[in-house]
Amino acid sequence: MRHRIEEISDFLYRDEEDNSPWMTGFRDWAVILAFLILTYFFVRYYKLQPIRLRKQLYIFISIALLVTVVRRFLLKRDFYDLEARIPLFSCNISAIFLAVNSLLFFLPWHSLIWQALVDWSVFAGIYGGALAIIFASPGNYAFPHMTRLGYYVEHAGIFFLGLMYIFERTAPYSYYTLLYTSLITLSYLYLMHKVANPKLGTNYGFITEPPRGTEFLARYISKSTYQTICLTMYLACNALAWYCANQLI
Repeated sequence: MRHRIEEISDFLYRDEEDNSPWMTGFRDWAVILAFLILTYFFVRYYKLQPIRLRKQLYIFISIALLVTVVRRFLLKRDFYDLEARIPLFSCNISAIFLAVNSLLFFLPWHSLIWQALVDWSVFAGIYGGALAIIFASPGNYAFPHMTRLGYYVEHAGIFFLGLMYIFERTAPYSYYTLLYTSLITLSYLYLMHKVANPKLGTNYGFITEPPRGTEFLARYISKSTYQTICLTMYLACNALAWYCANQLI
């Protein structure tokens, strides 16, 4: 049994690379299609399920999300570069907030600041998780490397956990919620662009320069124009998540 486990582990962490562009193979499109189908059925049937089953699913996704975060940032750091070893992408931050808030809800952390961060994490998790699965490559290792599986678990986890937070609400989000989640978004981008990225040589938030695979944009637009577009897209995605959330409540 132990030998079998070691074989599976070696298979999931093999060094075979796959540098083909995203959305150029059947497997990439299959992942996107599966995500869209799962999202449709989740939105359509989640509220029809018994409360007990919904709570069990809520806890299961929270645990899976937390295990993925711990494994990635504490246990298996050698498989990631510096940028991916530190949880400063908005998806990473929202994953930590949503998982911790779900599992430690009994602690007296529900201050206004904490709740504001959770609300921001819900919105960031929904649009960030969806965009990451549909438009971004999960890594350079060949499928089914654990880094790829972890990528899908983390981003699908924050997406569906964010939806669960919305479905369990009894009142729509106010314009005040839209305002402070937008301010948190601006604060996050400012800190990444002015503090984290210059000091670490990273590109958290993709605000400093275009992400990998879109470097060609630098030939057509200036850096300041790109950053303005990036900032606008973040705020637009946050507003769209707020609007869609209110339509689902």
